[in-house]
Amino acid sequence: LLASSTYVLNDIMDVDHDRKHPRKKNRPIASGDLTMFNAYAVLLVCLLVGGWLAMGLGTKFFFVVTIYIILTLFYSFYLKKIIILDVILLMSFYTLRLIAGHIPDGIPFSPWLLSFSIFLFFSLGLLKRYVDTIIMHENNEPFFSGRSYSINDGNMLMTLGTGSGLVSALVLILYTGSDQIQQFYTTPMLLVALAPVMLYWISRLWLLAERGMIKSDPVLYVMKDKISYLTFLIV
Repeated sequence: LLASSTYVLNDIMDVDHDRKHPRKKNRPIASGDLTMFNAYAVLLVCLLVGGWLAMGLGTKFFFVVTIYIILTLFYSFYLKKIIILDVILLMSFYTLRLIAGHIPDGIPFSPWLLSFSIFLFFSLGLLKRYVDTIIMHENNEPFFSGRSYSINDGNMLMTLGTGSGLVSALVLILYTGSDQIQQFYTTPMLLVALAPVMLYWISRLWLLAERGMIKSDPVLYVMKDKISYLTFLIV
């Protein structure tokens, strides 16, 4: 609910830029399907109900989600126009959700999981920006409205993104040789097989993006991708 409130706020802030975007112009607020009054009403309901539920999960959980909200406010108003830093923040948002989820369930923090998530989310964030450069090429726009990336940044974004995705697979391999894994698995070497599955999945996403087949947020694409579901099933 709290994350949803920040997404609604971001769409409100980006409404003028979204209306100039070939695909984002169809979003509810940008297209006018959802009025500004109703958008603020949705934001307020999500924020209040989410905040009330968060307080019931303890002080630590509420503290983490408060940091999340503050960072998203800085992102929406100021920082999303700073190249690379905006992707670092997107990665941080997903990681903070992961950290927040650890607090009420009492499961100990795993540095391996955090390390894997940081590199994976950084790769997906860069993939999101890379898709924007593909859209720029298709529409002959030198700059992406509301962001600081140009049409010529695609190669660098792909280099950083694929590298980060491959490092996330490396973290999985290193995890199989750690002392911690001996406590949870009788044959941890079997988990080495996770690495090639991860390599396939992340490499395929980037290749599809290069071919222009991913037209929106990569997470949204994955939610509708049968191959991704099969990959998760194999994992």
